[in-house]
Amino acid sequence: PKTGSDLTWTRDSGDTDSLTCSGENVLTCTYTTDNNSYDDSGQFTCTGYNLIPEDPGTELSANVTIDVNVVKGVEVKLIASADEVQFGTEFTITCIASGGQIPTYLELIHTALDDSTSTQLVLYDKSQNVTPSDVVVDENAQTLTVIYDDVTSAGYSDNGVFTCTSKNVASGGKEVTNKQSIDIAVVKPVESAISAPSSVKKGNSLGISCTAEGYRPPTMIKLSKDGQDLVVWDDLGSNCTEVEFYKFNCTFDVSTSTRYTDEGNYTCTSKNNATGNIETFDYSSQEVQIAQEVLVTLDPSSYTELDWGSGDLDLKCTVEGGLAPHRVELDTPSGTTLTWTSDNSTVSTLTCVGEHEVSCSLPLSSTAYDNTGTFACTGHNFLPSDNTTELSSSTSVDILITRDVLVTLTNGNQTSDHEVAVGDNITISCAAEGSKAPFYLQLDLDGSPVMTYDNGTVTPADKSVTKAGYSLGYYYEVPEVDYGNGGSYECSAKNLALGSIEKNGTKDMLLTIVKDVEIPQPTSIEVDFGSSFTANFSLNGGRPPFSVTVTNPDGNVILSWTRSSNSK
Repeated sequence: PKTGSDLTWTRDSGDTDSLTCSGENVLTCTYTTDNNSYDDSGQFTCTGYNLIPEDPGTELSANVTIDVNVVKGVEVKLIASADEVQFGTEFTITCIASGGQIPTYLELIHTALDDSTSTQLVLYDKSQNVTPSDVVVDENAQTLTVIYDDVTSAGYSDNGVFTCTSKNVASGGKEVTNKQSIDIAVVKPVESAISAPSSVKKGNSLGISCTAEGYRPPTMIKLSKDGQDLVVWDDLGSNCTEVEFYKFNCTFDVSTSTRYTDEGNYTCTSKNNATGNIETFDYSSQEVQIAQEVLVTLDPSSYTELDWGSGDLDLKCTVEGGLAPHRVELDTPSGTTLTWTSDNSTVSTLTCVGEHEVSCSLPLSSTAYDNTGTFACTGHNFLPSDNTTELSSSTSVDILITRDVLVTLTNGNQTSDHEVAVGDNITISCAAEGSKAPFYLQLDLDGSPVMTYDNGTVTPADKSVTKAGYSLGYYYEVPEVDYGNGGSYECSAKNLALGSIEKNGTKDMLLTIVKDVEIPQPTSIEVDFGSSFTANFSLNGGRPPFSVTVTNPDGNVILSWTRSSNSK
């Protein structure tokens, strides 16, 4: 059928490349094509020539013609717009089926990589009258063509194998099937996600999960805190859970009982090999804060006695909790409240340091009665879950500055033995102080009680005792003293000092009542000459007169007396 392709064999020239003959009286010739094509279809005519003996000059010939139809098995060509498709983009699959006769069947199937399920995307089956419009039939080219472009945003489910299968009827009416497959990779740079609470109550457990996804699948996940690696997972299949195809979750227990040191910035880092097998990285971070409902402690935490003059006591108030305490208040026995705030509004006598755990200290002098009493510390903060509701907590402790009873005895500004003139006024002060406060106070004169105070009872009842703070006081006032007000005064007191041991104290003072010696002018008398008479003189003074001398009108001493000799 091909123009210019006729072949001739003669006995003289012999065989050609395509035509070989053998035999004598019966000559058999064979025509062979190396690569036939549709051009070889048509009529083949074989003509034979010979001479017979009767007429060697006359050539005889005969021929036979056959029709040959060159048919072709089906061929399938599958073309993808890209072997690697970026996640979220579109791609197309083109399937072209051809053959000696137009293919009668075409099917496009997608087999997913994640679960190996197969989905029929396109079906053309002429025998079943299934001829969708998106399959183009070209009679001239004897082809079926389909362009599958339904994927406008490629996802993980589009990963896998696309297979195009086609059929036609070839030589001898035999059905021929052929197919071609192509792998499509929907690639995505790795994405990291961290699952961690923003705050954890101190003492509770803290677990953090890192999730990484992408295609090709993640090859590494690591968890770090403040730039320091905590754990690196390289073998994701063994150490992590594949929650979805191409998505792995790794969990790390940071602490079963959190402390403030567990607070910080946690970061999940992951990588994979995406487009062109190039490594991609992604990060996800979460700030974790350790929270605590406000907790207040005092040191010392229980009743404490401090002996007078034994040295200062450093009272410590510690407040922790919340995100961080923002205010501390310390109430003192004197009624003063010392305040510290996190914005540096500090009180000079209250020193506080720290962040999550704020420690405030107050030095207490052991020589100040004002440091005896109840100290109450209050802390304030907020929890991360509610930064509008202030939380508060308080605790208190009793501090006792103990001192042995101290007794003072004075008359005015006189603190020692002294003299008082008859007729002057005196104010004897009998006072005692100490911590704990004195419970007993007594003033004696020459061993006889003037006033007694014993645990709130005053004897005599008309007497009055002054109580002030850690002291007791009694004032004994005598206007225009006489000799009977002089003598040895003693002030005594008792209290319970360190360890509730009873302590006693006394003070003595000798008060002498004095007066210049006086001799009252006696009344003049008259007596008869030659009679006897008695002259009486009265002498007084304080201290008492110690000598007397009497003289007569002539100046002669007629009487002399001294107290020491009691003689006349």
